[in-house]
Amino acid sequence: RPAMVAPSFIKGDVSRAPTPDALRAFTYRRGTISLGHPAKDHYAAGMDTPVSRGPSRRLRWSWLLLALSILLFVLGQAFPGILERTYGPLFPLIAGLQAGLLSWVPISVSEMALVGLLVLGAFWLKRGLRAFLLGIAWLLPLLGGLGILLWGLNHGRPPISERLGWSLGTPGENALADLVGELVGELNGLEGSFPEQALKPESRDWEQSLTPAFDGQAQQWNWLRGPKVRVRTPLAEGLLARLGIAGVYSPWTGEAHLEGSLPAPLVWHTAAHEAAHQRGIAREGEANFIAWMVLKDAPDPAARYSARFVLLGQAIRALHGQNPERALELIQAMEPALQDRRARVRDYWRQRLGVLSKVSHRVNDTYLKAAGHEQGIQSYGLVLDLVLAERR
Repeated sequence: RPAMVAPSFIKGDVSRAPTPDALRAFTYRRGTISLGHPAKDHYAAGMDTPVSRGPSRRLRWSWLLLALSILLFVLGQAFPGILERTYGPLFPLIAGLQAGLLSWVPISVSEMALVGLLVLGAFWLKRGLRAFLLGIAWLLPLLGGLGILLWGLNHGRPPISERLGWSLGTPGENALADLVGELVGELNGLEGSFPEQALKPESRDWEQSLTPAFDGQAQQWNWLRGPKVRVRTPLAEGLLARLGIAGVYSPWTGEAHLEGSLPAPLVWHTAAHEAAHQRGIAREGEANFIAWMVLKDAPDPAARYSARFVLLGQAIRALHGQNPERALELIQAMEPALQDRRARVRDYWRQRLGVLSKVSHRVNDTYLKAAGHEQGIQSYGLVLDLVLAERR
């Protein structure tokens, strides 16, 4: 057995004595001794707990938030009445807080945040693959959980037909033909009643017109109440169109976004559709219906035109699926100006739709089905059922 050699400082070599930090590294922790360097050992400097748990704590909180939000989402789907009584009054406060904090910013906060996240991702990647993966593993559940809590729970609230006591069914051929004929006549009459630029006004004009329109409708349907309408046009013009998207709502900032390159007849309706999401209407077909309700009797003839133009396209497609010959007869009754507008809209989407839009539609379809809408993107057509029910 080799003899034990005393440390040099015990022999009298004081210059080689350990520093106070090194002495503190010999710390007791629940029956064990930590021998690490105080700058590297979690249990250095006499501490019984780590100096920093690093990304593990952030990851736990992020995933816990996501799990809690999913649990609330599932419970909301199972008990929509309770969700309406609890989250229904809470959501206008959330939307109002978002509007109060961000409405003064003239551009899209969501777009700026997206750029910031891309920069953050590049920073993580520069630090290494592990740092990047840990950052993504923290960020995605955090955004998902916040998105559900700030807005996504609206998917579980009772549908409009249930709120209003309406019975819905598949629209019949005669009802569709009557609707198409009425819309064609009204659009023909509105042609020339407004300057062309009125179909595509500045965003402040949408806000000034849409806010009182929504507030007026909310006097009849109090579940539609909410803050001032905010519509933003992304600086990256054309990107949403390439994805096959006319507009999008950001639950994290409460902003409605409109593709800046949209053909003029689609602008008012799209702005109102996204503003409906801002008022807590999550289902896409219902957002189309609310857009119709707030625009169909609007003071601005351009807004009334846009509402009828979009609904006409949906009604003609539905009628064509039941009786193509009858649909063609009604199309031929359109004024040349109306037919020209419809052709320009078709050309607009034909030039932009491609691989990106197919992927986007697949993602949107999956998202809607996961949110409880069995029809996926086909649920946009629910607007016809609601419009015909409202006409009865």
